[in-house]
Amino acid sequence: MNKNPTFRKRIRERSSDILNNRNIRNFLGNLGIVFIFRMLSAVLNVVGLVMAARKLGVVALGDISMIQSIAYFLIIPMVFGIHISIIKYLPESDKEQERQIIGSAVICNGVLAGLFVVVFLKLSEAFSIIAHISETQWVLSIALAVVINFATISESILRAKNKFFLLSIGKLIGTAVFFVIVLASYFRSDSFNFFILALIVNFIIFTLIAWIFSRDFKLSFSLKTAKHLYRYGGITMVSVSFSTILFSSDLFIVNYFCSSYDVGMYSVYQVNVRNFFNLLFHEVFAIVFLPAIALLEKSKVYTRILSMLTWLLPLAIVGNALLCITLILLYGKDYPLNWLYVAIVSISTGFHFIYWIFHSVFSVEGKRGALLCLITLGIPLPVLILISVLLTKFYGILGTMLATLVIQLVLIGTFTFVIKTQYLNRKIKSVAVVES
Repeated sequence: MNKNPTFRKRIRERSSDILNNRNIRNFLGNLGIVFIFRMLSAVLNVVGLVMAARKLGVVALGDISMIQSIAYFLIIPMVFGIHISIIKYLPESDKEQERQIIGSAVICNGVLAGLFVVVFLKLSEAFSIIAHISETQWVLSIALAVVINFATISESILRAKNKFFLLSIGKLIGTAVFFVIVLASYFRSDSFNFFILALIVNFIIFTLIAWIFSRDFKLSFSLKTAKHLYRYGGITMVSVSFSTILFSSDLFIVNYFCSSYDVGMYSVYQVNVRNFFNLLFHEVFAIVFLPAIALLEKSKVYTRILSMLTWLLPLAIVGNALLCITLILLYGKDYPLNWLYVAIVSISTGFHFIYWIFHSVFSVEGKRGALLCLITLGIPLPVLILISVLLTKFYGILGTMLATLVIQLVLIGTFTFVIKTQYLNRKIKSVAVVES
């Protein structure tokens, strides 16, 4: 009889400790702001995609996913990991350092973006053949990559400066304009180009809002600061490259071995569902999460996340399953509901969410953390890509989905092993040496 009052007392004490912790209160408050606005943005995104799916059909939806996937590959050398450097170093800088970090990052990023646009346009014919798309689609991918690049830099600055309201409202306004364009084009166009155009306008509007209302106009350039940012960003870029290859090459593999219809169906189940799940859970959480942990002890954050996996993983899997089923039903009768696909995609995306949280914790640890993330991705990369190719070749999109699940499980296993042996154990030894 005494256990319940004691239990309730512990709950109250624990809740009081949490509420009295300013860092936790700020984190939860920022998360709430971001979540509300991102939910509204997600609804508009879903409705826009559903309209495109019903209007254009399965094959066109696959073309849209291909253009988006290519764009996210193209931004890697443009961004060069500088967005993570901004999140890492900006929160701990003074006013003068802040102007130098932002100014150096923006100037260098603009130069890199311009150079790579020229390269990509010069090699349009070769790249379009490699990617199995038309030159028009390749040019659209480049245009989309450019605006995503600038939006990524703008977002990282707002995140590092804790301007979550401005970030969220900017995203919402951009998405609202995207929805208006899709809606206006629904009755006038049978081409998927209008959808890509709407995405481009979306990112442009967000970037303009971020810069106009953040009032970061007094910037300065420092070669020393730029080198510092890009040394760390370079390591991160390699890690991002590995990550993009693992998590986005699946669509290219399907496009190579399977029909255009299969590319569309795979996009519906794996790509679009994964993107929306990331938007609702992964991106909302990460926008607040990364700046919040930038100055915290990463081993403690990692241990706390491990203790939460018993409920966090099932929640992610169930949430993704509900999202997957809802989207398929909204797309209409041309998109059949396959329960096996739903199960595999939901489980793999749930594990993907867990892996990304692990990766995020150590990606802002500094060069050592970035190298650990790089090792985790680099060691199993060739084997995992080979598994994806072989399973897709022999079993079609079902094989690709299974390969995606295998990738997530192997990465989480590799990550926990590397962190335990190369980070936690060494940290314990260093503490023991200091105490002795």
